[in-house]
Amino acid sequence: MQNISPDWLSLFDLLIDVAIKDKSTEYKAALVRARKIIETVPSEKQSMLAAAHDRYMCFCGVYTSDPEDDHVAEDRAAFPHLLASVDGIPSLGEACCADFMMAISGLPREWCLAWGEMAFAARHGDDFWDKKLKRPESVRLEAGTAA
Repeated sequence: MQNISPDWLSLFDLLIDVAIKDKSTEYKAALVRARKIIETVPSEKQSMLAAAHDRYMCFCGVYTSDPEDDHVAEDRAAFPHLLASVDGIPSLGEACCADFMMAISGLPREWCLAWGEMAFAARHGDDFWDKKLKRPESVRLEAGTAA
């Protein structure tokens, strides 16, 4: 196996940093748009969005269902095309989430996408991509001090 030159590694690190910074900027702009959309949604419809999102999270296996309100089997039978998976393990998908929420709630896709964005931020923070950028920088700094 050949070693990769330090110049190429630096370029690779730079490209990753630029991609993450772009992702961070996109994410923050999307979150601002999502919040503006949800501000216009009546509170009873927001409750429906919350319930539809929770049901999607159960559908994917992230949450466990309340036995009295378990729709996982019927949802997986009705919407198999919305259950994304990686190596047989259910995974989350922004578009699949919105389509699922729209199908079970009848609410507009734009609202469902916005709710999904806000739910992601509530769980992972508004600075999710900024934290991703800091982590590689911390690793590089540690590597530099260890050398």
